[in-house]
Amino acid sequence: MEEELARQWEGLSLIEQERNEVVIPFITMEKAVQQGQLCLLALIIAEKVVNKEAFKNTMTKIWRIERWIQFYEVGFNMFLIEFNKEEDRQCVINGRPWSFDRWLLCLHVFEGNMPINEGQFNKKAFWLQVHNMPFACMTQEVGY
Repeated sequence: MEEELARQWEGLSLIEQERNEVVIPFITMEKAVQQGQLCLLALIIAEKVVNKEAFKNTMTKIWRIERWIQFYEVGFNMFLIEFNKEEDRQCVINGRPWSFDRWLLCLHVFEGNMPINEGQFNKKAFWLQVHNMPFACMTQEVGY
């Protein structure tokens, strides 16, 4: 099968129109970077596909956003969330950690000039509740 794919790949070529460079005007890039400064990249750590509408409706209510908010699905349980106000975005960032449907919701500050697949979700702070812990262990040192 690999040999067949390699043979087919060798037969592919670009037409002249596909060989041309794509030039994106500076003003377009600048606008995208500014828009990205009001965005968060969100990843829901879940074993199943989450309901996009339920996620959008639930989080909008929980976050109590003053202005509009847009959700764009950009991957498996991954969303680009665009805020209208920096204060709303900052409020969501400061309120972490968040969860949705008992799944951990990871947020990454997004920059408009960064590819979506470069969002780093390799560490996440979250709360842990421990029951029946010995009193001697209920110290700040143990909690960190």
